[in-house]
This record gives sequence, C-alpha cells and structure tokens, in this order.
Amino acid sequence: MFSRLVIYNFADVCKEIISNQRYYKEGKRLLDSLKSKVTNSLFKAIDSTQSIIDAQDIENVWFPRIECNIFISHSHKDIESIISFVGWLYVKYGVIAFVDDGVWENYNDLRKKLYYKISQDYEYDLMTEDEIEKIAYSNSLLILNSAIEKMIDSTECFLFIGTDNSLLAGDTHTKSPWIYSEVLFSNMVRRKRLLCYRQHFEHSFSQRMCETVEVKFKCSFVNFIEITKQDFLKFKSYSPAVPIADESLDTLYKILEKRILVESKTDFLR
Repeated sequence: MFSRLVIYNFADVCKEIISNQRYYKEGKRLLDSLKSKVTNSLFKAIDSTQSIIDAQDIENVWFPRIECNIFISHSHKDIESIISFVGWLYVKYGVIAFVDDGVWENYNDLRKKLYYKISQDYEYDLMTEDEIEKIAYSNSLLILNSAIEKMIDSTECFLFIGTDNSLLAGDTHTKSPWIYSEVLFSNMVRRKRLLCYRQHFEHSFSQRMCETVEVKFKCSFVNFIEITKQDFLKFKSYSPAVPIADESLDTLYKILEKRILVESKTDFLR
C-alpha cells in the first residue's frame, strides 16, 4: 500500500456522482463481471475426495486477488452509492476500485460448502448441527479475512468512505467489525514505494459480520490523508482525454502532495 485516504461526508462530497445512473450501471457491470468469474469456479475449491481441505486453495479459487488501484472500505449499507462511485472512477479515470462485498458475496456459499464437507466426515459424527455450523462459520470467516488483508496489502491506495452508516455521528467509532478490521490492518500494513504498484500492472476484471449488534470499535485515521470537498472538486475538474489509472492517481496525489508523507520527491512522483 502506498497511500491511505479518507473521504468524510461522502454523500455531500460526491452527491452528483452517486445519483448518476450511468455510473451505477458501469460500476455494477464491473463488479458483476468479476463476481461471475469467481462463481464459475466455486465448486472446484473443495474436492469431495480430499480428506484435508487446503485453506489456501479455497482462498485462491473463491477469493482471488485482483490487480486493482484502490481498495474501498465502506459500510455495506452504502453499497448502492459505492457502486456508482466505482463506475465513475473507472469511466472517467480508468481507475479500478475493489469493493469486497461487491465481489466476495459468495462467502455464504463457501460456508455452506464447508458445512456439507464437514458433516460428511465420519470424525464429526458425534457433533451437533450447531457445532458443525460454528466450525464452518469460523473457518470461512478466517479465510475471508485473510483474503481481505492480502488484497489491502497488494493495492496501491486504501480509501475509507465516511458516512453515517460507517461511522457514528461526529466520531471515529464504527459498529462494523469488518470496517474496524480493515482500517486497523491498513494502519499496520507495510508502506511501499509507488513503483512497486506500477510495474507489470495489468487491468483485469458473506455473510458479513453483523453490523446491527450494538458494539462500537475505535478507528484510527491519524495516518490517513483526508480528501476534502475542495480537493475532490479539483480532482473532479481533471478530465483526461484517455482515462489512465496511473496518471489519474498521480493527479490526485499531487493535489494532496503537501499533506501526504513520502520518502522523497522521486518516490512520490514514481
């Protein structure tokens, strides 16, 4: 990861974008195209003849990492707006944004598949259905969480979307354990030079933890650079003749240059 960015008051800052049906359709198309590729290979992950299931095999097939520019952390309740934002980034700037619940919704299928596999194993004959369900649930959650962390590490930019659904009003606490986990990991993940993400880059195209439980988690955005409404308007005024992700992100980084920490001017530019 090269940069950590946050947009507060997302609904106000991106109001025109998230209400645009063209951007929504394009964002949906991108996410659906990826999701279909994952779905087509679902049942190859767990061979019925295997006595031991390899979690790495499951992760590679069910939750494949994708070469993209931005990892977007958000509340599932804002998914409709996020899809429009994803479409806008791609149509105007050629930037591919990754949205986990827009791609990895097959988490439930994985849990069911693991449940069936475990229930067929004679070693678990004495277990109740609830006990088997807990094993399948915990294993699938760990696999999904591992895949998310690897995705964050391999993505150039981590962008958190602040809304009334993702953060408590006027606070940096969240009720979502997934958001907390993503932000926490982004603060710990190694920071790499921009060049690491610009070489050999080729564009290709859950049951979630409950967000209604009244538990809140403190998120730290100390290391994040806020994209203000003024910053966003400057970026929005950039209209490249050809949408190229690297050039578009470089433009955004230059707008934030005075606030973004880099090892040197050379590293910042490339």
